[in-house]
Amino acid sequence: MKRKYLIIGGILIALILYKIMNNTSNNSKPSDKVVIEKVRERFKSGDITLNGESTRKEQIKGVWHYYYWRHFTVTATNEEGLTGKMTGAVIYEKIGDTYSFHNYATGEMSVGGVKDPNKDEIINYLYANLQDFLGGAYNDIVGEKPIISIPDNTKFNWGSPEMLTLNIKVVYSRKVSYTEVEKAEHTYETILFKNGADGEWNRILADNIEGEKKVISRKKYTSAEIDAMKTLQ
Repeated sequence: MKRKYLIIGGILIALILYKIMNNTSNNSKPSDKVVIEKVRERFKSGDITLNGESTRKEQIKGVWHYYYWRHFTVTATNEEGLTGKMTGAVIYEKIGDTYSFHNYATGEMSVGGVKDPNKDEIINYLYANLQDFLGGAYNDIVGEKPIISIPDNTKFNWGSPEMLTLNIKVVYSRKVSYTEVEKAEHTYETILFKNGADGEWNRILADNIEGEKKVISRKKYTSAEIDAMKTLQ
């Protein structure tokens, strides 16, 4: 009888321990080691740094899905001394008490070690390609030539040795109606592309629709006065 109780007791203890271990495994978020191994499956080389976590939820066909994001940065340096950085996240879906891999998310990519161009070089290129830079605003600009500048605190963000992103400030007067002209300072996030790492600038993408704007003045004129104003065309 005593032996029977000992066997039953041993089984109960084993079941309790299994339950505790199982619950701990299910309730625990993926460890750093597990996440790094998952990142390594995607990025075969480079140094991996984990830097934060977040949670998100999404409703799909009336059902809520809960996700755990583990953020990372991968850094690698090539033989030329250029250092590339890629941010991203490993996404796990939480179903009940279980975390299962769902997907990867990639964020920003940047390259360090690229020599920044002279500001005058960029400004001259933008003046030579004003219509591409200003987009739809180009046809409505009146009066003096736009003033383009690069603020002293501007950060040069290289996505690759051929792609540079930076903020450009430009001041111009623009027709906003048949009888009104608005003068404003605009800040455009601008992407410049080169024809090869050592090539010339050859393409512009500028956020000239959603860019930050500071109105300097707004004046009314007759429609005849506005029609007589000098334009860029």
